[in-house]
Parts: sequence; C-alpha cells; structure tokens
Amino acid sequence: MNKNTMFKVGFIIMILLNAVLIFLLIKPHLQHPPQQARGSFKDKISNTLMLDEQQQDRFEEFAKEHHQTMMKIDKEQKELVRTYFNFLKSEGAQVWNQGELMKQIQQFESKKIEATFQHFQDLKGICSKDQLLLFDDIIDEITGVMLSDKKNNRPPPRDF
Repeated sequence: MNKNTMFKVGFIIMILLNAVLIFLLIKPHLQHPPQQARGSFKDKISNTLMLDEQQQDRFEEFAKEHHQTMMKIDKEQKELVRTYFNFLKSEGAQVWNQGELMKQIQQFESKKIEATFQHFQDLKGICSKDQLLLFDDIIDEITGVMLSDKKNNRPPPRDF
C-alpha cells in the first residue's frame, strides 16, 4: 500500500468519525422522565381507587391543601436551617443553643409527616367500602415511594 492510498483511507475514516460526532452532538438527547411526577402519582391513586367525579373533586381539594401546607412548612423549616448554619459565620457560635434549634427543625419534619398522614386519612374518608380494599395497596406504594432510598438525592459535588 502506498502513502497516497493510506492518506486517502485515513482521510475517509476521519470524515466518517467527524460525521458521527456531529450527528451525536446535534440529535436531541433522550429526556429521562422524572422518577415520580406528582401529577402522575395523583392520577395513579385516582385511577387505582376508581374515584368518581365527586370523589375526584374532593381529592383535588385535599391535594391542593396538602401541597400548600407542605410548601409553608418547607419554607419555615428552610429558614430555621439557614439560621442554624449562619451561626457558623458569627464569632458567637459557641454561645447559641444548638440543641433547641435542632428540636425546632425536627418538629417541622414531624409536621410534614403528620400533614401527609392527615391528607391520606382524608382520602380514605371519601372512599367506599370497595375502594377501601384497594386503599391498603395505595398506602403500601406511597410509603414505598416516600421511604425509598432510590430517590434522586445526589451527594454534593466534591470539587468545591
């Protein structure tokens, strides 16, 4: 094989590789669906329990109230956590009562659990006897999702 032929083959291979690279950069990337979208979970509960229109309306009200409650609790808890860590910035970090602030933060976690329990207790209250037979499966699935270690919680980046 002479040098001209080798250069031609190499040139063609480089063009093909560049074409593949350009194709991979231009094509739309596959979007991974979120692990558990709220709307789809709500729909799944509604469909599994076979809620009628009136029950569906009530369930929507419960879900909206629950969401608002959770947002309020989250906001208040974040402020406490921010305050907790801001004490590291001050020189008087040794004199503040770390335990008391941590108890308050834990109380917000407790409020979240209680609010979620009440939300599903309200849902259970509108179910018929036939739907209650399916309700246990829903609760098993909900607790499985809530307590799962497979959540999308990634550790912080190491290069900071």
